[in-house]
Amino acid sequence: DLNELIGLIGKVSFPSNKAKNIIYACSIIEKRYAGKVPDNQEALIELPGIGGKTANTILINAYKIASGIPVDTWVIKLSNRIGLSKNSDPEKIEPDLKELVDRRHWHNFGYVLKDHGKKICQSQIPICSKCLLKDICPRNGVTKSV
Repeated sequence: DLNELIGLIGKVSFPSNKAKNIIYACSIIEKRYAGKVPDNQEALIELPGIGGKTANTILINAYKIASGIPVDTWVIKLSNRIGLSKNSDPEKIEPDLKELVDRRHWHNFGYVLKDHGKKICQSQIPICSKCLLKDICPRNGVTKSV
């Protein structure tokens, strides 16, 4: 039920649109894939509401397949700030990261950056004095730090 699902996911942004996509994606999965979530990027991104980041996240968490690096807000911000990519577009950041990061770390790289961002390399005022990368980090866009 659409309204029930909206109630369950109501705290996310655009819950109505996401609920519609979830219901539609589930019906496609049921009909086309016999109720099993696809285990490849191409099939996943054909589902409504699924882009590269979500497809990578599903593959990593559901199937232990690291075919890419999920690029979310934290990965975008820190990839630029610490000099891993000069791009701001997730579609361009991911190839930059895939070139730099050993494939065996793709599955958790985004989570590590997110955790680092929340604890040390914070949005407004990063705590550079406690950062393990302080001696090599270019601190792109940082105007004030602790």
